[in-house]
Amino acid sequence: ARAAVMPPWLAGELVQALGPGAARAALQQARKQDRRSQASAYYDAFEGEAAYEGGDDEEAEQQLSRALGNLPEAEQLLRARTLALLSALRLSRGARDLAYRDFERTLQIDPSVFRRLSLAVPVRVQAGGDDTSEAFVSALERSPRFDVGEGGLLVRVKADRARGETCLIGVSGAELACARAEAKANEDADTLAGKLLDAFHERAFAPQIDLSQVDANS
Repeated sequence: ARAAVMPPWLAGELVQALGPGAARAALQQARKQDRRSQASAYYDAFEGEAAYEGGDDEEAEQQLSRALGNLPEAEQLLRARTLALLSALRLSRGARDLAYRDFERTLQIDPSVFRRLSLAVPVRVQAGGDDTSEAFVSALERSPRFDVGEGGLLVRVKADRARGETCLIGVSGAELACARAEAKANEDADTLAGKLLDAFHERAFAPQIDLSQVDANS
């Protein structure tokens, strides 16, 4: 377990393959043998994920928070993974304001991590009463990537029978992603809403980091 070079997806695979308990034991043993001065933050991130998967919420929050404070800025993929887990954990524990802020920060670094971790982003919707908007909201509520409710980030929808636009707005007011779609001849509101939702998923969860940057950071 060479933590300083272990990619974040491999840490997740370790937890899934061994189970949270065995993974934590292996990581703790590796930590004791690792003398590198900056390795601790990596072990905190990996052990925090194992604690999260094992349902030890208090320990998970402590380790993930500590990891986030000490991981190098260049470790963008691991920082995003740590933030995503911390977001979900804080939301489940009722710290909504902190959670919403962390969801936004994660989306600004690497939104695709929510797909890899199978996590949903909490959102509230602002939409008109037209057929397309109503169909879009109904479809959004069925999406595994969004948890539609009274709080969270804002999904703003503007649509009519010819075209639609939707934007994801962070709690800071920052525009995180926008998507647009247009109806072809004879397409109904449901079809346009489906096209708009597909485009929205693609834009909202597209990776923000290109391969050259990842290689450089590694």
